[in-house]
Amino acid sequence: MTGSHNLKMGVQWKFGSSQTSFGRGNADLIQRSRNGVPDAVDIGQDPTVLKEVWDGDVGVFAQEMWTISRLTVSPGIRFEHTAAHIGETSMPGSRFLPACTVPESWPIPSWNGIAPRSA
Repeated sequence: MTGSHNLKMGVQWKFGSSQTSFGRGNADLIQRSRNGVPDAVDIGQDPTVLKEVWDGDVGVFAQEMWTISRLTVSPGIRFEHTAAHIGETSMPGSRFLPACTVPESWPIPSWNGIAPRSA
């Protein structure tokens, strides 16, 4: 075979954590009405704290390109892996609920994928 040949390979990797805090306001409760008449109250923890941990977001790819005369073929493949969990979180007491600690929750989400590529 004559012609040019080109190979590309690479890796993408990231990880880390974030913590989000949000509040309901309004005295830690939400009043629900049906046909204009109050019929329920939702109470909650204020502020609510959520800690998200990315254990790994990995992508590995390889792509080749062959050019023969005016014909170019470029097959490739990509492997992707994502894993995360919710970290242990402590929240202060509120008007209606005592202080609490939410244990870690594994895995949310976790998946693998293979994606063929062509151009």
